[in-house]
Amino acid sequence: MEWRKCIYFGFTAQSRHSLLVVWHSFDSFATGCMGACNRVSGLGCEVYASPFKAWFPRFDHKKITYGAGQTESVRICGILERMSNLPDEEMDAALKNLTISWNPDLVKEVVQGLRDPKLAFRYFIWLSEKGGYHPTHIEYNAMLEIMGFAKMFKYMRTLFWRMKESKCRISCATYTILIRCYGNAGRVTRACEALMELNASCRGPNLQAYNCLLESFVKLGRIDSGLLVFKEIQNLGMIPNEFTISILTKGLCTAGRLQEAWDILRAAPFVNNICYNVLLRGFCDAKRMDDSFTIWDEMKAKGLVSDVYTYNALIVGSCKAGRLDEALNLRKEMVEKGIPRDAITNGTLIRFLCKDGREDEAYKVLETMMSEGDVLTGNEYWSLHCLFSGTRNSSEAELLLNQMNKGNSRSINQGHP
Repeated sequence: MEWRKCIYFGFTAQSRHSLLVVWHSFDSFATGCMGACNRVSGLGCEVYASPFKAWFPRFDHKKITYGAGQTESVRICGILERMSNLPDEEMDAALKNLTISWNPDLVKEVVQGLRDPKLAFRYFIWLSEKGGYHPTHIEYNAMLEIMGFAKMFKYMRTLFWRMKESKCRISCATYTILIRCYGNAGRVTRACEALMELNASCRGPNLQAYNCLLESFVKLGRIDSGLLVFKEIQNLGMIPNEFTISILTKGLCTAGRLQEAWDILRAAPFVNNICYNVLLRGFCDAKRMDDSFTIWDEMKAKGLVSDVYTYNALIVGSCKAGRLDEALNLRKEMVEKGIPRDAITNGTLIRFLCKDGREDEAYKVLETMMSEGDVLTGNEYWSLHCLFSGTRNSSEAELLLNQMNKGNSRSINQGHP
């Protein structure tokens, strides 16, 4: 079968997902796209194409040309991406011909810039074995995180073993990465083993590591196991922070154990408005509005600021509980305090007012939105358009909606309670 010699030029884009490949042969010209690196660069190399085989580049590092303003890590990523299909021997030879001064920051940027975790692992192993470079804990931690989030745990364990063999510094951050990656994948037994190894390393307990394990149990719905982790945190003399409390509060609320969540929040030494917003959402979803307003009073008594998420939780809860007047008053208070309203705030009120047959009041909310300069998103526009369709205010509402859609006088955060 005839082989045709082509010229290959690669140009990578900022989006990290486009590579322009221009193929020029004796009798045809075609343009295609394929995945590549992350910034604009150029690479020239010879390519031989066969009707039966995938294109295979013969890499020539002497033909590399770089675009202006590129960082060294981006250039190296481009080179590695283009060598990914080469056999190990050819890749080793090509890498050895590159005169690059490796340092921890550069190596970390390169492994994080590569799109293929296996290619990052291949490059990292070459660098430590044949590249004459000894990676530090900085590069190892970056690689552990990459392998862990890609759920390539065999590679992650290999890297951790190499860290120990090379007597590289293994810090609390290293163990925290292991715990978080195992936990995110639901491998809590492995996560617990990593935590035990951390505690046995004489570095003392680490709150961030315990928080990662706690979050893993909560995501799996194992709330009782999460509570045991929380008690262990307290028994070891560590003080739970806002992240600890918000994780546990969310888990208990999701499990319907609202009173336990409230008790933990009350006893916590450090809380923020995020913790209270989570608790408010749980009570509001359960339509326990009297308790919700009591929690809100506690929040204000502690000097915590109510934001759009706080008000949205209360407005949605009030609407679901049929307390529409309270919901309207809450929106009015948001306006007075200068808190931006969003699609949740306005859409929920109008929807429940229409559902309750209070179409005139729903139209008044729409008029208020117009006078206050609220902006409509595309989804919100069509949602409200459908709500007012067929009502006695349909023509006036459609006029207002069109005016608001064209006005867009200010931006509104898309907050969700």
